[in-house]
Amino acid sequence: MTIKTIFTNYNLIEKADLNFNLEEIKFKTQQYILKIESNMNSYPYAKAGPLSVKNEDLNLTILYKRNDLSEEELNDLTNLLNNHESRIIFLQKLSDYRAKGKFYLDQKDYDIILKFFNIIADKVKDNMDYHCGEMIIILSQTYFIETGEKISKKKYLQDDLAKNKLFRDKNFWEEFLVFMINKEIMKTQRRDKMTMENKESTDNKLSNVVFSQLLTLIDNMTEFGCDIDIIKGIIEPKILYYKLNEALKVTITEVLNSKIESEKAKRLKKENKENGEDNKNNNKNIEEIKEDDINIKKDNNNDNDEGK
Repeated sequence: MTIKTIFTNYNLIEKADLNFNLEEIKFKTQQYILKIESNMNSYPYAKAGPLSVKNEDLNLTILYKRNDLSEEELNDLTNLLNNHESRIIFLQKLSDYRAKGKFYLDQKDYDIILKFFNIIADKVKDNMDYHCGEMIIILSQTYFIETGEKISKKKYLQDDLAKNKLFRDKNFWEEFLVFMINKEIMKTQRRDKMTMENKESTDNKLSNVVFSQLLTLIDNMTEFGCDIDIIKGIIEPKILYYKLNEALKVTITEVLNSKIESEKAKRLKKENKENGEDNKNNNKNIEEIKEDDINIKKDNNNDNDEGK
């Protein structure tokens, strides 16, 4: 798929499919996201952040009054997110909230936002809406809930969003890369016009943009749990296609190999843990069988004694 095709489709997304007046779509979406945000602002530790509150004080969450969306409103927002404009408003409001340095969610808001992120992810591929794809990737790596009773641990939206089929789709990542490269090139061109600077050659600028976006893609695909072979299958051909110089090639290859080794180590650790649990369960079963044998022997001895 060419850059031109992506951006032509992106600019025409669903213009003919609007079921509501555009202003009504914007207004209703804003009202719904403001209602969600009002809950996030009401957390008892929203200003200082949850990590500054002692565990025994976490029950303060029951003291703040929620203003949840009704079932009807949730369904309405779900339908609104079929439209590109509504998705942009929804994600931009969350992005604005993120800019305030507030990243914590309670379980209810986590579940609601995850639901809508999954809806948006389903629309991204179907509508070539890679701008929204970029936004949910960034936002899902920001917002989190805290899990664990004794030791607090952050669980990011990304951990659950990664299960969406979009992030297992090789074609999505390839098209997303083209989108991001073109977006950065356009930003560079605008910056050059504003500053009247154009000292760097076009080839060098393209190489630097591609280099940066390939490294970002490696990080994102790894974070979303993509198979290493799929990552290599995208990155290695692009290094050749864009004719990156040897220094950039070496750096990307080193980063990629480092990620591969890191993922192998994680998988091995997970397998060892699972095997350890299996061994533990097997040992437990063996002990239970031994105990049953002992009890059977005791019962047999008791029966023999009674026979005597």
